[in-house]
Amino acid sequence: MSRNRKRFYLSASILSTVAFFMPGAVMAQSSANTSDAAESGEIIVTATRRAEALSKVPLSVQALSTDTIVERGIEGVEQLQRQFSGLTANSSNGGLQTLVTIRGIGISDFNPAAPPTVAYYNDELYINSTFAQIGQYYDVNRIEVLRGPQGTLYGKNTTAGVIAIVNARPSDTPQGYAVIEAANYNRHRVEGALGGPLVDGVLEGRISFIHSDFRGYYYDVGQGKHSGGNSFNAARAQLKWIVSDNTDILLRYETARMNAQLQQTHVGALAGGADTNGYISEGPFRQQINSIPESKTKLETRTATLNHTFDGGLQLTSITGYMSARTRAFYDDDQSPFNVEAAPVQIRSSQYSNETRLSSPQDQKFRWIVGGFLFREKLHVFAPFVDFTGGLLAQYDQKTTSYAGFASVSYDLTDRLTATVGARYSVDKVSTDSASFFFTPDPQDYLNVNRATGFFQYFAGSSKFRNSLPTGDFSLRYTFDNDMMAYMRIARGARSATFNNLVFPGDSITRTRPEKLTSYELGLKGRVGSSFQYDAGVFYYDFSNKQVTQLINGFQRLLSQASVTVKGVELTASYRPLDGVELGTSLNYLDAKYGDFPNAVISTTLAPAGVVDLTDQRLARTSKWSANPYLQYEFPVGNGNIKLRTDWAYKSSTYFRDELADISAITFAPGIDINQIRKVRGQPGFWVGDVNITYAPSETFSISAYVRNVTDKRYLTTGGYFSTTRAFTMTYGAPRTFGAQLRYNFN
Repeated sequence: MSRNRKRFYLSASILSTVAFFMPGAVMAQSSANTSDAAESGEIIVTATRRAEALSKVPLSVQALSTDTIVERGIEGVEQLQRQFSGLTANSSNGGLQTLVTIRGIGISDFNPAAPPTVAYYNDELYINSTFAQIGQYYDVNRIEVLRGPQGTLYGKNTTAGVIAIVNARPSDTPQGYAVIEAANYNRHRVEGALGGPLVDGVLEGRISFIHSDFRGYYYDVGQGKHSGGNSFNAARAQLKWIVSDNTDILLRYETARMNAQLQQTHVGALAGGADTNGYISEGPFRQQINSIPESKTKLETRTATLNHTFDGGLQLTSITGYMSARTRAFYDDDQSPFNVEAAPVQIRSSQYSNETRLSSPQDQKFRWIVGGFLFREKLHVFAPFVDFTGGLLAQYDQKTTSYAGFASVSYDLTDRLTATVGARYSVDKVSTDSASFFFTPDPQDYLNVNRATGFFQYFAGSSKFRNSLPTGDFSLRYTFDNDMMAYMRIARGARSATFNNLVFPGDSITRTRPEKLTSYELGLKGRVGSSFQYDAGVFYYDFSNKQVTQLINGFQRLLSQASVTVKGVELTASYRPLDGVELGTSLNYLDAKYGDFPNAVISTTLAPAGVVDLTDQRLARTSKWSANPYLQYEFPVGNGNIKLRTDWAYKSSTYFRDELADISAITFAPGIDINQIRKVRGQPGFWVGDVNITYAPSETFSISAYVRNVTDKRYLTTGGYFSTTRAFTMTYGAPRTFGAQLRYNFN
């Protein structure tokens, strides 16, 4: 056992022993805790598949309520990182794909078949594809972020954690809202919802919608117009049928359409920032490309949720869902004015799932949840890579069937101490059919593969595999008399194996091994009076078979060739020193490093050796330090009130590609400008902040004004490398934006 791990376990043992022997009073039952929390205004979450007060959940979870989401203007996954330290979220590929990292664990792979490490749930429906997790939030009740592996109750692909979106449901009273918003960059947003009883005591309904568009932050100097904009339109309809006092059925239909343009900056790796064609970028938010990349995505979701309470209090819940997604995207891979390479990609996916679980009454000393899960997905990818002289067409069809059984048991060992143990057994069956062709494009319409000639097949093949993934957790929760709770948790998570389906000459279909992660965690939650609340924790990860993205033969490949250890400390606190004044912060320290990893792949156009040693190097896209402080002041004005708020986020330095972790150890190819590599390999530490003022003359109406990125900080969020032209494609975070919003609530 390593010295660092021994120190961690020793510290954990001391903390847990001290916590156990501190004096305390009798712990209230779960139902009482939930009731007390609701009365005090604390958020009620369902992270453990039961309704519990946030401060009583024995794992690391953060949540945002409806009011918080509205006040802070949280409209999408990228804005979550302003609220949660240790979380990084970026919409990659022009908003086409969502990449999330929690506690240093995430993905950076374009492959639509690659499973996520952060599971995404929308109204308890698991969304597998990162290309289907797009768009903006609307009519949301709360957002829950679970940190660490959640293998028991949420299953595979939760090695990093879970993001759960819980939307507003139909109610037995009429309610709704309307929002109109306008901002710079020609941004417009219209959102609303209306719901209530349709037939008293029998039917309740709710409809929600959103329209949003903006012109983009980028300007294309060659075409003389703005680029990087997007439009998003979505609607949701829900119908709740109250069959009896013990049974209800909720039907939900949602449709969404998004058109987006890719926002990236081209930075050459040669002297002065030039690429092999001599092109030098115009700078941040300025580009010059021969054709602006864009994507169009259509999503449709249908779910049916059954809730039934048996005599004696047993609760049955069944969620059945179907989702389809269709994407057409055009990429200018070189992001330059030259016709080097383009990729008109098509992605189609559909998934069906059902989760059924049975739970015991919540107010018993012995509590349990058992259930089963079934998931099926079909995925089709059509990916030509073309220029004027030739093309490569790669396509594949992949089918996935997964099923699992799970159980979680909690027992009150004493009035203060509760033990929970859970286990899940998952099985994945995955098959793929892949084919690749060379072809000669039509010089008059080189992007239209249907007009291409000279097709010849160089590869066609199929493969399949079956994985068994056991996961589980064990936790102890101890509650004190002064609104304080301590917990320890050991959990095992897994990420499914995956195929490398895009095949190049001389290559073959390969697959990874499943990732496995074991976490050890200690936490302390509580409040002091009604003014101070805190949540602190320490954790250690032992990670094997990490699936690492490598660039091989021009294609990204996932390889299971690394072990990783992660150590971290987290703190979230809020304080109300005076009426109307609230300040708080979340703080995160993260030490995420590779183990023995001597032969990581690096592009030979950067380093002729083709390999680099990443042993003991920090993981890409991780910051050692991150913080999210805020300050809020609310005071009465006439019959209403004014609320002033500022939110800030700090991230220490990070880099975007593993192979560039230590550039001093790399012998670069002749002509590569190491000063350019330093500029684009990552982002130095930085602060970014928002300010907001809201005036509410009544409980139903409010007007807000905001400035986001108030200091107009220029910072990079992602970066990739295009070997053909020896250039990097970089994405900047949003510049300063400002706008105003009107909101009216129907009650």
